[in-house]
Amino acid sequence: MIGIDQGGGQYKIRWPGLDVPNRDEGHLRFAVNIPEGTVLQVTSSSKDDQIECVRRAVDDGLSEMGETDVAGGFVYECACRSAILEDRFAEAPAALADELEKPFAGFQTYGEMCVERGQMSGHHNTTSVILLLPE
Repeated sequence: MIGIDQGGGQYKIRWPGLDVPNRDEGHLRFAVNIPEGTVLQVTSSSKDDQIECVRRAVDDGLSEMGETDVAGGFVYECACRSAILEDRFAEAPAALADELEKPFAGFQTYGEMCVERGQMSGHHNTTSVILLLPE
């Protein structure tokens, strides 16, 4: 993965995994535009950390819900996560199910948007977006 420093230890993560006809010449191909001159940081995380972050996202959401009963949830996973997790991809929704213990639906997509109040980072990549629904 490639990170673009946003300051304060935050990075926009980009996946340079698209097929490139001239990759042997040292070119990378991203699914989003990267302005010329952008400083890129090589980033990584383990598959275990990728799965654990789904658990943390559910826990954070449940904490935000407070005393409100949760009926279920909706999740969409960035398609890049299947490239990262490979044969362990099914463990991410299983971790979500273990933590939530409620029914949920979801799908894989690319180019998620999930901007919290006061957050100005915009487009996200390689993310799991989880929406918890109250009863």
